[in-house]
Amino acid sequence: MPGMIVSNAVFSNFSFRPLSNLTRLIAPQGARERLGDPLGALGQLRGKWQGTGFNTIWRPLFDPKYPDQHHFLELNLTVETIEFTEVGGEIPNRGLLQTDLIMFGLSYLQLVNDNHGNGLHLEPGVWLNIPATTNPQVQATVARLGSIPHGTSILAQGFASDEQRAPNIDPVDITAFKIGDPAAK
Repeated sequence: MPGMIVSNAVFSNFSFRPLSNLTRLIAPQGARERLGDPLGALGQLRGKWQGTGFNTIWRPLFDPKYPDQHHFLELNLTVETIEFTEVGGEIPNRGLLQTDLIMFGLSYLQLVNDNHGNGLHLEPGVWLNIPATTNPQVQATVARLGSIPHGTSILAQGFASDEQRAPNIDPVDITAFKIGDPAAK
């Protein structure tokens, strides 16, 4: 192609071509050697997971039978399913100061229903295994990108670890309190 006219400007060096630098991109540091899996520790999530749970939510109440009560605590037994599917291939991430690199990931779909089959939560998203970067200099990380259709998006990035035990989760008080005053239960 000798040239291309775009908005009355001529770019004589413009051409359509395949990316030539994909073989030089950086794979997640040590992932292939350590686990033989470019997903690293995320590879253990592949597949479909199901279980039961419990959900609490303090939500508005619009009921003429209770004109003085504007909120209530909803409690639900839940049935939860999350399915992780490997993204088919490398995910190039184009850098500006950081050299282009390759990520690997899993897409996921999380569904939470109450024990009557009513939908409570739907969340599609992606988990990514991100190699170490040089600009900024950061060790390898994992990231979760999710979208909840009622208007919430999440992006969480951190460090993965392989543990052969359940996580330690401290108890949390779910007693409702006055907005802005946690002491006013």
